[in-house]
Amino acid sequence: MAFKYQQLAELILSEINSAHLQAGQALPALRKFAKQHQVSLATATKTYEWLQSQGVIDVKAQSGFYVKAQPAIPMLSKPKLKSVSIEHDQSDVIFEILQNALTYDQIGLSNGYLDSSLRPSAELRRSFKRTAKQASLTTNSYGHTQGELKLRQAIVNIMQQRQCSLNSEQVIVTNGCLEAVNVVLAQITERDDTVAILTPCYSGLLTALKHAKRQILEIHCGANGPDMTHLAELFDQGAF
Repeated sequence: MAFKYQQLAELILSEINSAHLQAGQALPALRKFAKQHQVSLATATKTYEWLQSQGVIDVKAQSGFYVKAQPAIPMLSKPKLKSVSIEHDQSDVIFEILQNALTYDQIGLSNGYLDSSLRPSAELRRSFKRTAKQASLTTNSYGHTQGELKLRQAIVNIMQQRQCSLNSEQVIVTNGCLEAVNVVLAQITERDDTVAILTPCYSGLLTALKHAKRQILEIHCGANGPDMTHLAELFDQGAF
């Protein structure tokens, strides 16, 4: 599974090896190349930069990119994914997305909110009322620190159906998924550790990792899911 710039780099390499591109021949300008292949200027730039780092092409000041003269051009080496540091706090962007999700005159495709007509609102209200009556003595208390026992047991039952062996004492109920992520980060990682995530992913996860001072290693996801082979290679290379 390759990124778009890798695919384009392999295409140029095949044209060189088949003599469609000769040594010393100029390559299309970046903007023209991007237009030809219907990619962004950033992707076109990354393609040329990668070919240049592999010694396949060269750049001449005020002139452009040229095929480098050499007796034989090797196959391109596979790039190693680098840790991506988050330079800017995305909280403001996330807040803006959440605010837009509350409007009724547009459909937001950048969030996970369902339209009210698709949510079982009436059933939830009845469930809340029924629960409030049954738990009248516990509604004003904090409850167990690990979460309500009945809820933990229900989670255990679901997990056991999925062949996961655990009991209610091993379950902790958190206030949302991000709290669960932060608990796990605190328990099994330390500051400056590298954490692999699938990309694209939920933006809140990136923010949580940034504030926890963890390094991020993005694992590309394509049409067939994450590149698990590449992830295994990273483990073998000691990337974690």
